[in-house]
Amino acid sequence: DIERLVAKLHGAREHRGKVPRAVEAERARRHQAALLHDELDKAVDEERFEEAAALRDRIRALEEPPKKGAESRAGEGERHD
Repeated sequence: DIERLVAKLHGAREHRGKVPRAVEAERARRHQAALLHDELDKAVDEERFEEAAALRDRIRALEEPPKKGAESRAGEGERHD
């Protein structure tokens, strides 16, 4: 069966290779935003409203779509010899 063949060749039944940088960056942004949402909920529950406002602003910044061309400039200056 094909699944056993793939598992034998690759050591797993599903792909576990590299992820494109843009995808990984987006995943990290979403994860960070989710963590900040949890902190925000806790801050509001504890009536720490100034901290909650700062968390809200950080979440908004993370959830904004990246500006056009920002990803292509992210690697500028890096050498890949």
